[in-house]
Parts: sequence; C-alpha cells; structure tokens
Amino acid sequence: QHPLRKSSTQFFQFELFPERGTGGVRKYGQDVKHKKSLTIYIGKAEISIDDMDSEVQKPRSAHYISDYKTHVFTSVVKRGNSTVLHLSSHVEMYNSSSLPFRIAVLGDDKVHDLGIVKIAPKSTAVNGSGGKSLLKESEELMTHSKFGLPAPLLTSFMIDTSETLCLQISPVLKETNDFALAGMFNLPPLDRLVEIATSSQGEARRVIEVSCSPSTRARNLSSLVANVCCKVTLVDGAHPFVQLFIEPRVVMTNRLPVSVLLRTPMPHTLVSSNSDSGGESLEHDDDSK
Repeated sequence: QHPLRKSSTQFFQFELFPERGTGGVRKYGQDVKHKKSLTIYIGKAEISIDDMDSEVQKPRSAHYISDYKTHVFTSVVKRGNSTVLHLSSHVEMYNSSSLPFRIAVLGDDKVHDLGIVKIAPKSTAVNGSGGKSLLKESEELMTHSKFGLPAPLLTSFMIDTSETLCLQISPVLKETNDFALAGMFNLPPLDRLVEIATSSQGEARRVIEVSCSPSTRARNLSSLVANVCCKVTLVDGAHPFVQLFIEPRVVMTNRLPVSVLLRTPMPHTLVSSNSDSGGESLEHDDDSK
C-alpha cells in the first residue's frame, strides 16, 4: 500500500514478470498476460481499477464517496513513459497565466485557504529520440499547476442544488504578500452547471472576468483583472465536472524576426519566452485606465 496525501503525486511500479534466474522482465503489448489492477481507498469507499492499461484514454468515471456525500472522478492517461491515474473532485483549477495564484473557498463564514496553484512548466527538455526526458516528465507530474478543490468543501454545494460556490483568487506578486490583491467569483448552482453542460452537446465554456483589488484602500496598488475560463462536462452523463482556467486578459506574441520595444503604463505586464513559436509573449492583466 502507498499512502497518497492531498495535492501530491505518488510514484510506484508493478512487479516485473518473472523469468529464468533472478530478477524480471518488462513486457509490452500482446506479450502482457497479467492485468495491472489497482485499488484506491477513500474513507470507507473502495475504487477498483481492473486493468490500468485498458483504462488509458477512456472517459472519466464517477465514484460515490459516502464519507463526503459527493463523487470523485478517475481517469487514466499516458504521459510519455508514465501511466498516470488522476483522482479529481467536481472542480479543478488550472493556471495558464505567468503568475502563481493563491486559491481559497469562502463558506461557513470562513476563508478556507487551499494553497497556491503554480505556473505551468515549459516543455523544453527532450531526449535523444525526440521525446521528453524521464526527469522532465517527473518534474511536470510533480509541479502543481493545477489542483482540485477538496471534496469535503463541496459537500453542501453538491447536496443543495440551489447553492453557489464562492471562490477567491489572489495573484502572488513579488513585491507584496499573497493576499494584497484578491478577487471573488461564484460558480453557478449544480442544476445550472448541468444545464450549461447539456446545452452545448456535452461541453460548454464560459469566461468570467475577476477583478483582484487591494484588500485595503490604503494600499497604493493597481487592480489586476484575470479571466477565469469555465469548462463544464458531464461524467457518466449526470455528474458535472468543472475545469477553471486562470488566464491573462490579453496575450501579445512577437513572431517577427526582430525585437520589438513596447511601452505600457500597466504595472502588471509580464514578458515570457515562447520556445515553440520562437518568439516572446506579453501578458497583460491590468485593470488600469
């Protein structure tokens, strides 16, 4: 058994197939005769994966967790040389911007700080065959540029179909603390999420503008506005799965063969190198006039 803490990644391998002598051999394709089964324990619930290889690229599956009175979802994907089993709740957050963001859930007259969703890593390291190195694959799996909202905090949201879910995002700026700028937005009720997913043939996207303002008027800081792209799909045809992508309001990419000098009064403007397009991108998230 391998314990798996929240927001963590656990590496393990299945036993090799025995051969003559000592040790074992790794087999692939039609030579594999044994199933790679897996059992996950969450409270009193058991989630059984009969064969990891046969589950790759299949749609997400829903599993009811009686302890939390809600569902968790499982999906199996291939990431280079690794097979990844992904456990998620009803809501996941992704960071597609150039700034880390601190995420919190507002409920029960409290602010539940969930931690920081980091910047997504740049995929640059490749091995001699043109694929990603094993070290780079491990780094990407361990970098939390996305995480799911804890299932216990979603219990009332899942039971009361008329209740909204209030989320707070705060950009982590070098010159300030984590909560110097904060913005809030509400997810629609459960029934509305189901309508959104079914109204667009199983998939729907909405963009929410979130203004992150100074926590006190005394702070001499400019507000920052981020776009939160909301994508809703149904798992097993009934359970909404929400993906929230934090994105900049504007992205300008220089694909010219020469450098460009751009002047702007906006303080929250970031420059990042884009190795895939061979240029640089300028991300703008300001609410300044």
